[in-house]
Amino acid sequence: MSILTVFIPTLPPGLNQTYKTGKGNFYKSNEAKEWQAQSALLIGAEAGHQNWVDDSKFYEVELTIQNSRHDTDAFIKLVIDTLAQKLGFDDKRIKKITSEKIVSKEKGITIRLTHYGEK
Repeated sequence: MSILTVFIPTLPPGLNQTYKTGKGNFYKSNEAKEWQAQSALLIGAEAGHQNWVDDSKFYEVELTIQNSRHDTDAFIKLVIDTLAQKLGFDDKRIKKITSEKIVSKEKGITIRLTHYGEK
């Protein structure tokens, strides 16, 4: 059973557009920071609406990517970082991540957070 479901109506930038290098360091691009800020607002709003509470259990994340030309794994790091930072838990508690691409009328990404091993 899902304990939190959030639809983000925009796709994150792909992996190559998310992380850049310069002067020997990796950094997050402005495009990635903007997507992260906007998505964090939606995640926070849905978490409040759905009465989400961190119960200190392990989590499983399911991503459904709608109408993307990127690989199914291109968004995982940015989405997980955004979700964990906004909800205030350590992403080390995520035990399983699945990602699926589908064709749909709208573009976006659905994030489903469940307790690990409970479906």
